[in-house]
Amino acid sequence: MNIRLVALGLGDDLQPGLALAQTLRRNGHSAELISTGRAQALADQFGVPHRSLDLDVHSLLSGKGGRRGLFGLGRPNPVMPEESVARVADALWEHVQGCDLIVAHLATTPLVAAMTEKLNLPLVTYALDPLSHTQSFAQPLFPDLPEWLPLRDLYNRGTYTVANRLLWSLFAEGVNTFRAEILELPPINPRHHQQQMDQTPLLYAVSEAIVPRPPD
Repeated sequence: MNIRLVALGLGDDLQPGLALAQTLRRNGHSAELISTGRAQALADQFGVPHRSLDLDVHSLLSGKGGRRGLFGLGRPNPVMPEESVARVADALWEHVQGCDLIVAHLATTPLVAAMTEKLNLPLVTYALDPLSHTQSFAQPLFPDLPEWLPLRDLYNRGTYTVANRLLWSLFAEGVNTFRAEILELPPINPRHHQQQMDQTPLLYAVSEAIVPRPPD
């Protein structure tokens, strides 16, 4: 199977993505990494072919405040500039075509899901932190509440919905412009984005010995 892995190198996506690509290749699949030029040396260490995006994704998506533009939930750049999202999308679009499966870090889902929809390709996402909806603990970006506090279960589950809405809000304008102008697809709203997230398989690069699987 011809598999492309999308890891933009903005956080904890590169090493898990490369480890997965390396394992896939050992099992007879063709697996290539799509990332920035900064990832070339690391990809070489893992023995994984690398498709380089000819732009500085980090600067485009992070804004003046560095990573906080994406992982700090909008500080100081609450919405990704439409032009920046479009440039990243255009660069990715060139490299995702011609494969059988796309594996992408969860943070890139708003962009990559549109491409797999157009190409009618399966999409699998991956993450390092536990990000599946659960009542057992809050989404990692949110503070945990004391166990004795009433409605703690509802709070925990709700934090995942809020985080997904925030992720979508960062990319929404640029993604819908890309869908309309390049992919010729209709725009989507937060509810449709959540449906995409819920229907996409999610792999975790963390052992259950470290983070036990919640009962729900």
